[in-house]
Amino acid sequence: MRRHAFLALLAATAAIAAPIAADDRPFPSPATFTTLQVTPLAIEGLTGDELGNLYTTGRAAPPERCPVWQIGPNGGLIVVGTIGNAAPGCNPSGIRRDRDGNFFIADANQGGVIWKLRAADMNPAAPFATGVPGTNGLAFDRRGNVWTGDGTTGQGRVWRVSPDGKTVTEMFRIQPMRNSAALGGTVAGDGVGRQVRSFPPGTLLNTLGGQDLVANGVDFDRNGDLIVADTARGALWRIRFDGRGNVTSRMGCDASFTADTLCLENVLVAHPLLEGTDGIFIDRAGNIWNAANERNAIVVVRHEGHEGGEGHEGPGAGNAPATRVIAGRADRIRTVAFGVIVDPNISQPLPFAGLSYVDFNLFGTGTQFNGFFGGSYAQVAFSAPSVAGSRWQLAGRAFAIATSYNDRAFEQGREQYELDIRQRPAQAAVWALRPIGARAAVRIEYDWDFNAFGAGEQTAAGFVIPRDQNAHALRLGLDLQRNGWQGSIWGSYARRVGWRAWGELSAAGADGSCTTCAGSAQASFTRYGASVLRSQAISTRVAARIEGAVMGGHDLDRFSRYAFGTFDNRLHGYPAALVRYDRGAVLRTAIAWTAGRAVRLDGFADTAVVRDPGFGRGLRNYTGFGAALEAPAPFRTLLSIEWGYGLQGVDTTGGRGTNVVRIAAYKVF
Repeated sequence: MRRHAFLALLAATAAIAAPIAADDRPFPSPATFTTLQVTPLAIEGLTGDELGNLYTTGRAAPPERCPVWQIGPNGGLIVVGTIGNAAPGCNPSGIRRDRDGNFFIADANQGGVIWKLRAADMNPAAPFATGVPGTNGLAFDRRGNVWTGDGTTGQGRVWRVSPDGKTVTEMFRIQPMRNSAALGGTVAGDGVGRQVRSFPPGTLLNTLGGQDLVANGVDFDRNGDLIVADTARGALWRIRFDGRGNVTSRMGCDASFTADTLCLENVLVAHPLLEGTDGIFIDRAGNIWNAANERNAIVVVRHEGHEGGEGHEGPGAGNAPATRVIAGRADRIRTVAFGVIVDPNISQPLPFAGLSYVDFNLFGTGTQFNGFFGGSYAQVAFSAPSVAGSRWQLAGRAFAIATSYNDRAFEQGREQYELDIRQRPAQAAVWALRPIGARAAVRIEYDWDFNAFGAGEQTAAGFVIPRDQNAHALRLGLDLQRNGWQGSIWGSYARRVGWRAWGELSAAGADGSCTTCAGSAQASFTRYGASVLRSQAISTRVAARIEGAVMGGHDLDRFSRYAFGTFDNRLHGYPAALVRYDRGAVLRTAIAWTAGRAVRLDGFADTAVVRDPGFGRGLRNYTGFGAALEAPAPFRTLLSIEWGYGLQGVDTTGGRGTNVVRIAAYKVF
């Protein structure tokens, strides 16, 4: 890949939409890029997983080991592994995950080595393979071999590395830019050919910065052909093989190059838009995505899906796919969502419909925005990866519900209907995050929690309704990351404005307020807790997630305790606000299986040991499980069905066991 290192990771892979057909129209306007994460070290190479996480490598100064970072869909660095770093310094330039979730990293240091990071050893002491000078892009064939090119050495060599890493075989060469001996040719001196110069470091006053890189990014298409990015020419080469893995593309056309040098007829496409092409990726439709980073652009070679060559000769000339080079991306996504929620705390199934809007580059600032409006429910969130170019990140979220629903009261597990009231909540939060190292960040957050209360149909006449809760809180936290785990430690102090005593009335003041009530008039309260989570790809189709949390607090009452909700702090199978607790621990697990194209099955198992004074004085266990299905539906929609069952849940009739069901459909525009 290119010699210049980038400090800002461009989240093109998370936000690029399907390319627009060029036909006879002009190319789309230049792509724009959103900074997802700023890294403390120079980086190169990018890969991802099924959960939307990105992975890249940092170049540290020796002897410190060089980190492998995971970057979540909304940013945030997690060190999931490291590679060795001997003088003059590690030089990772390519990273790829295999079908088993192992990471392979191309490192041009130490004469050219490849590292393999497994779940059992994410910090290997020795390389997986050696003897691959300039190693850069990586790809896997169907037999488990690793393929890589020789990068900035400029000789165009492409190697096949055996699955055990012990055997390295030169399979062919991309024709170098010149046939000089320095590039593996047979002609002394500079040879015959040409040289492309990059700016910077090349200038009109010197001869530095010559671009000889011809074997850069590599990837296999669905036919088993290998595509190689030629940075210097702005071209893509296609190499074909027989059933035994031997190269069938014609070689040896020019005696001034080595005998295994490919003939120029194997160039699939060359185009000015491809000049500087670096890493490549082939999607399921056969489109070839190029990071043309010498022009700061994303370029796509599109598979048009029909037959007929474009002047190619040699093997396979009659069935070369017609291709078209285009560039572009979508900064905005609009989605219509509709469905129904079945929750025991809601008297009847609740239908919903709304519009979601996602903007990955709000007002051209790089800020990501997500909004949803569904009639009686609205939610917004934003994330700015850098404040005024600093290492501070800013984010926030808010939601509001326009309709009231039940807030249920329990004593010893029995619902007290005369103490039930109606509630209409709204919340907002904004926080600043700043990294204080490769594995830690501090968080400062402001929270606003509002809830409008009112009497329900069965609320006792002698029950004093609380004043609307208007709570302001300051929250401080420390986020930690290590070996794939994410951790957080936090604490908050909150105060409710104008809060008064509430509850069953024993005596009333002149203004009608409680002078002796069961509910406390304590206006302030504190909360604190810690959490850890980890997501792990078990295979290319299966991923798992585990999350644990502990929490506690002081001066928490019915309306300031923690609660399991429908959207936030979920416990599968339990209705919203059924369990309100002041301390305890929660464990959530999930496993996802991608059964086919756009079809995914999920399984959940959650358990909590918490203290809810409405169910008793001590800690009690609440366990739930469930499943979900996502699948294509008619009219190009996505259908999502989720079911959960709470073993210790209490429904509105007092029966044990609760079912919570959500059915939704999505249509993207």
